Amino acid sequence: IFLDPILSKFTTLEKRCISHDKLVNKYSHFDMIKSFLGIIMQGKSDFKAIENFRGQSFYRDALALIDTPSNRTIRRRFEDNAHIYKTLISKTNREFLINSRITPSVHTRGYVPMDVDLTLLDNSNSHKEGIDWTYKGFKGYGAISCHLGTEGWCLDSKLRPGNLHSHNGAIEFIEENIPFAKQLTSENILIRVDSGYYSNEMIVCLAKYEKNGIKYIVKVNNHSEDLSFCHRHAKLRNYGASINSRQKMICFEIGRIFGFEGVNVESRRIIKVIS
Repeated sequence: IFLDPILSKFTTLEKRCISHDKLVNKYSHFDMIKSFLGIIMQGKSDFKAIENFRGQSFYRDALALIDTPSNRTIRRRFEDNAHIYKTLISKTNREFLINSRITPSVHTRGYVPMDVDLTLLDNSNSHKEGIDWTYKGFKGYGAISCHLGTEGWCLDSKLRPGNLHSHNGAIEFIEENIPFAKQLTSENILIRVDSGYYSNEMIVCLAKYEKNGIKYIVKVNNHSEDLSFCHRHAKLRNYGASINSRQKMICFEIGRIFGFEGVNVESRRIIKVIS
Protein backbone atom coordinates (compact mmCIF):
# COMPACT_ATOMS: atom_id res chain seq x y z
CA ILE A 1 0.00 0.00 0.00
CA PHE A 2 1.42 3.39 -1.02
CA LEU A 3 0.31 5.64 1.80
CA ASP A 4 1.23 9.02 0.32
CA PRO A 5 -1.23 9.00 -2.64
CA ILE A 6 -4.02 7.68 -0.39
CA LEU A 7 -3.55 10.55 2.06
CA SER A 8 -3.39 13.05 -0.80
CA LYS A 9 -6.55 11.72 -2.44
CA PHE A 10 -8.79 11.48 0.60
CA THR A 11 -7.41 14.07 3.04
CA THR A 12 -5.97 17.57 3.24
CA LEU A 13 -3.30 16.51 5.73
CA GLU A 14 -0.35 17.68 3.64
CA LYS A 15 -1.85 21.14 3.07
CA ARG A 16 -2.65 21.52 6.75
CA CYS A 17 0.85 20.37 7.74
CA ILE A 18 2.44 22.97 5.45
CA SER A 19 0.69 25.75 7.34
CA HIS A 20 2.52 24.63 10.51
CA ASP A 21 5.96 24.19 8.87
CA LYS A 22 7.28 27.61 9.89
CA LEU A 23 10.82 26.46 10.60
CA VAL A 24 13.17 24.97 8.04
CA ASN A 25 13.71 21.29 8.83
CA LYS A 26 14.99 18.36 6.85
CA TYR A 27 11.69 16.61 7.56
CA SER A 28 8.30 18.31 7.34
CA HIS A 29 5.45 17.63 9.75
CA PHE A 30 3.86 15.60 6.94
CA ASP A 31 7.02 13.45 6.70
CA MET A 32 6.94 12.84 10.45
CA ILE A 33 3.30 11.79 10.52
CA LYS A 34 3.67 9.56 7.45
CA SER A 35 6.74 7.90 8.96
CA PHE A 36 4.90 7.03 12.16
CA LEU A 37 1.81 5.85 10.27
CA GLY A 38 4.13 3.53 8.36
CA ILE A 39 5.30 2.03 11.65
CA ILE A 40 1.74 1.53 12.86
CA MET A 41 0.78 -0.18 9.59
CA GLN A 42 3.51 -2.73 10.34
CA GLY A 43 1.90 -3.52 13.68
CA LYS A 44 4.42 -1.51 15.71
CA SER A 45 3.73 1.34 18.11
CA ASP A 46 7.12 2.47 19.43
CA PHE A 47 9.39 5.02 17.80
CA LYS A 48 12.47 2.79 17.84
CA ALA A 49 10.75 0.38 15.44
CA ILE A 50 11.51 2.79 12.59
CA GLU A 51 15.17 1.76 12.76
CA ASN A 52 14.16 -1.57 11.16
CA PHE A 53 12.98 0.28 8.04
CA ARG A 54 15.61 2.98 7.58
CA GLY A 55 17.55 0.95 5.04
CA GLN A 56 14.50 -0.17 3.05
CA SER A 57 13.89 1.69 -0.20
CA PHE A 58 10.32 0.35 -0.45
CA TYR A 59 9.39 1.91 2.90
CA ARG A 60 10.87 5.22 1.81
CA ASP A 61 9.19 5.11 -1.61
CA ALA A 62 5.79 4.01 -0.29
CA LEU A 63 5.73 7.05 2.00
CA ALA A 64 7.30 9.40 -0.59
CA LEU A 65 10.14 10.30 1.76
CA ILE A 66 13.51 11.72 0.69
CA ASP A 67 15.01 9.86 3.63
CA THR A 68 13.64 7.88 6.58
CA PRO A 69 14.05 9.74 9.90
CA SER A 70 15.83 8.18 12.84
CA ASN A 71 14.28 7.05 16.08
CA ARG A 72 15.63 10.12 17.91
CA THR A 73 14.38 12.54 15.28
CA ILE A 74 10.83 11.23 15.12
CA ARG A 75 10.58 10.97 18.92
CA ARG A 76 11.80 14.55 19.44
CA ARG A 77 9.49 16.00 16.76
CA PHE A 78 6.43 14.21 18.16
CA GLU A 79 7.22 15.35 21.70
CA ASP A 80 7.81 18.96 20.62
CA ASN A 81 4.69 19.14 18.42
CA ALA A 82 2.28 16.79 20.22
CA HIS A 83 -0.58 19.31 20.39
CA ILE A 84 -0.27 20.10 16.66
CA TYR A 85 -0.06 16.45 15.57
CA LYS A 86 -3.03 15.48 17.73
CA THR A 87 -5.26 18.00 15.95
CA LEU A 88 -3.90 17.16 12.48
CA ILE A 89 -4.31 13.40 12.86
CA SER A 90 -7.78 13.58 14.44
CA LYS A 91 -9.14 15.66 11.57
CA THR A 92 -7.42 13.42 9.03
CA ASN A 93 -9.18 10.31 10.31
CA ARG A 94 -12.54 12.02 9.89
CA GLU A 95 -11.66 13.31 6.43
CA PHE A 96 -10.58 9.88 5.29
CA LEU A 97 -13.74 8.12 6.44
CA ILE A 98 -16.01 10.76 4.90
CA ASN A 99 -14.17 11.23 1.58
CA SER A 100 -13.60 7.52 0.98
CA ARG A 101 -17.38 7.13 1.29
CA ILE A 102 -17.40 4.16 3.61
CA THR A 103 -20.69 2.33 4.07
CA PRO A 104 -20.99 1.03 7.65
CA SER A 105 -22.84 -2.29 7.53
CA VAL A 106 -26.23 -2.69 9.15
CA HIS A 107 -26.61 -5.25 11.92
CA THR A 108 -29.78 -7.22 12.59
CA ARG A 109 -33.09 -5.32 12.72
CA GLY A 110 -31.79 -2.49 10.54
CA TYR A 111 -29.45 -0.71 12.95
CA VAL A 112 -25.83 0.33 12.44
CA PRO A 113 -23.99 -0.47 15.70
CA MET A 114 -21.92 2.23 17.35
CA ASP A 115 -19.79 0.59 20.03
CA VAL A 116 -18.01 2.50 22.80
CA ASP A 117 -15.60 0.54 24.93
CA LEU A 118 -12.52 0.81 27.11
CA THR A 119 -9.35 -1.13 26.31
CA LEU A 120 -6.61 -1.43 28.93
CA LEU A 121 -3.08 -1.19 27.55
CA ASP A 122 -0.31 -2.86 29.54
CA ASN A 123 2.66 -0.49 29.84
CA SER A 124 4.30 -2.17 32.81
CA ASN A 125 8.03 -1.58 33.27
CA SER A 126 7.88 1.64 31.29
CA HIS A 127 8.03 5.31 32.22
CA LYS A 128 5.48 6.65 29.77
CA GLU A 129 3.70 9.83 30.69
CA GLY A 130 0.18 9.38 32.04
CA ILE A 131 0.22 5.66 32.84
CA ASP A 132 -1.32 4.52 36.11
CA TRP A 133 -2.54 1.38 37.89
CA THR A 134 -5.50 -0.30 36.19
CA TYR A 135 -8.16 -2.49 37.79
CA LYS A 136 -6.41 -5.50 36.25
CA GLY A 137 -3.33 -4.93 38.37
CA PHE A 138 -0.85 -3.50 35.87
CA LYS A 139 0.28 -0.01 34.94
CA GLY A 140 -0.91 1.41 31.66
CA TYR A 141 -3.47 3.44 29.79
CA GLY A 142 -7.21 3.06 29.43
CA ALA A 143 -8.04 3.79 25.79
CA ILE A 144 -11.67 4.73 25.15
CA SER A 145 -12.69 4.06 21.55
CA CYS A 146 -15.73 4.46 19.35
CA HIS A 147 -16.37 2.10 16.41
CA LEU A 148 -19.12 2.21 13.81
CA GLY A 149 -20.71 -0.59 11.80
CA THR A 150 -20.13 -4.32 11.91
CA GLU A 151 -16.72 -3.68 10.30
CA GLY A 152 -15.66 -1.57 13.28
CA TRP A 153 -14.70 1.71 11.57
CA CYS A 154 -12.79 3.66 14.24
CA LEU A 155 -14.32 7.11 14.68
CA ASP A 156 -12.14 8.18 17.58
CA SER A 157 -9.86 6.88 20.30
CA LYS A 158 -8.35 8.61 23.30
CA LEU A 159 -5.64 7.53 25.73
CA ARG A 160 -6.46 8.08 29.37
CA PRO A 161 -4.66 7.18 32.62
CA GLY A 162 -5.38 3.57 33.55
CA ASN A 163 -6.87 4.46 36.93
CA LEU A 164 -9.77 6.49 35.48
CA HIS A 165 -13.20 4.87 35.72
CA SER A 166 -14.77 3.88 32.39
CA HIS A 167 -17.59 6.37 32.90
CA ASN A 168 -15.23 9.32 33.42
CA GLY A 169 -15.62 11.57 30.37
CA ALA A 170 -17.53 8.90 28.44
CA ILE A 171 -20.68 10.97 27.90
CA GLU A 172 -18.73 13.86 26.39
CA PHE A 173 -16.82 11.39 24.20
CA ILE A 174 -20.04 9.80 22.91
CA GLU A 175 -21.68 13.14 22.25
CA GLU A 176 -18.64 14.27 20.25
CA ASN A 177 -18.92 11.24 17.99
CA ILE A 178 -22.68 11.04 17.41
CA PRO A 179 -22.73 13.88 14.80
CA PHE A 180 -19.77 12.27 13.01
CA ALA A 181 -21.52 8.88 12.95
CA LYS A 182 -24.62 10.54 11.48
CA GLN A 183 -22.44 11.96 8.69
CA LEU A 184 -21.29 8.47 7.74
CA THR A 185 -24.66 6.71 7.58
CA SER A 186 -28.30 7.58 6.97
CA GLU A 187 -29.42 4.39 8.73
CA ASN A 188 -30.65 4.26 12.32
CA ILE A 189 -27.82 3.91 14.83
CA LEU A 190 -27.68 1.62 17.87
CA ILE A 191 -25.25 2.76 20.57
CA ARG A 192 -23.91 -0.16 22.61
CA VAL A 193 -21.98 0.26 25.86
CA ASP A 194 -21.10 -2.19 28.61
CA SER A 195 -21.81 -2.08 32.35
CA GLY A 196 -18.84 0.18 33.07
CA TYR A 197 -20.86 3.07 31.63
CA TYR A 198 -24.15 2.24 33.37
CA SER A 199 -25.62 5.21 35.25
CA ASN A 200 -28.73 7.36 35.36
CA GLU A 201 -26.76 10.16 33.71
CA MET A 202 -25.80 7.93 30.76
CA ILE A 203 -29.38 6.69 30.22
CA VAL A 204 -30.80 10.23 30.33
CA CYS A 205 -28.12 11.45 27.95
CA LEU A 206 -28.67 8.70 25.36
CA ALA A 207 -32.47 8.90 25.59
CA LYS A 208 -32.51 12.46 24.25
CA TYR A 209 -31.08 11.23 20.92
CA GLU A 210 -33.92 8.76 20.27
CA LYS A 211 -35.85 11.38 18.31
CA ASN A 212 -32.91 11.50 15.89
CA GLY A 213 -33.15 7.80 15.02
CA ILE A 214 -30.63 6.65 17.62
CA LYS A 215 -31.36 3.77 20.00
CA TYR A 216 -29.16 2.45 22.76
CA ILE A 217 -28.31 -0.64 24.78
CA VAL A 218 -26.56 -0.25 28.13
CA LYS A 219 -25.60 -3.34 30.09
CA VAL A 220 -26.70 -3.07 33.71
CA ASN A 221 -24.04 -3.09 36.42
CA ASN A 222 -25.44 -5.76 38.75
CA HIS A 223 -23.20 -4.65 41.62
CA SER A 224 -25.00 -1.30 41.82
CA GLU A 225 -28.53 -2.70 41.68
CA ASP A 226 -30.94 -4.43 44.05
CA LEU A 227 -31.78 -7.54 42.03
CA SER A 228 -34.37 -8.96 44.40
CA PHE A 229 -37.18 -7.49 42.30
CA CYS A 230 -35.94 -9.53 39.31
CA HIS A 231 -36.63 -12.75 41.16
CA ARG A 232 -40.01 -11.51 42.33
CA HIS A 233 -41.03 -10.73 38.76
CA ALA A 234 -39.66 -14.05 37.57
CA LYS A 235 -41.83 -15.97 40.05
CA LEU A 236 -44.92 -14.33 38.57
CA ARG A 237 -44.07 -15.81 35.17
CA ASN A 238 -44.41 -19.54 34.65
CA TYR A 239 -42.89 -19.59 31.15
CA GLY A 240 -39.31 -19.74 30.03
CA ALA A 241 -36.75 -21.70 28.05
CA SER A 242 -35.35 -24.84 29.67
CA ILE A 243 -31.57 -24.90 29.98
CA ASN A 244 -31.45 -28.40 31.44
CA SER A 245 -33.63 -30.66 33.57
CA ARG A 246 -33.14 -28.49 36.66
CA GLN A 247 -32.77 -24.95 35.31
CA LYS A 248 -35.03 -22.60 33.41
CA MET A 249 -34.24 -19.22 31.85
CA ILE A 250 -36.93 -16.54 32.05
CA CYS A 251 -36.65 -13.32 30.02
CA PHE A 252 -39.02 -10.41 30.55
CA GLU A 253 -39.27 -6.67 30.02
CA ILE A 254 -40.17 -3.96 32.51
CA GLY A 255 -40.14 -0.17 32.42
CA ARG A 256 -38.00 1.91 34.73
CA ILE A 257 -37.67 5.63 35.36
CA PHE A 258 -34.13 7.03 35.24
CA GLY A 259 -33.55 10.53 36.57
CA PHE A 260 -30.63 12.95 36.43
CA GLU A 261 -30.52 16.68 37.29
CA GLY A 262 -34.29 17.04 37.21
CA VAL A 263 -34.77 15.16 33.93
CA ASN A 264 -36.66 11.85 34.04
CA VAL A 265 -36.93 9.34 31.22
CA GLU A 266 -38.57 5.93 31.04
CA SER A 267 -36.47 3.20 29.51
CA ARG A 268 -37.16 -0.46 28.83
CA ARG A 269 -35.18 -2.97 30.80
CA ILE A 270 -34.66 -6.51 29.56
CA ILE A 271 -34.01 -8.99 32.35
CA LYS A 272 -32.85 -12.60 32.14
CA VAL A 273 -33.27 -14.78 35.21
CA ILE A 274 -31.96 -18.34 35.50
CA SER A 275 -33.76 -20.32 38.16
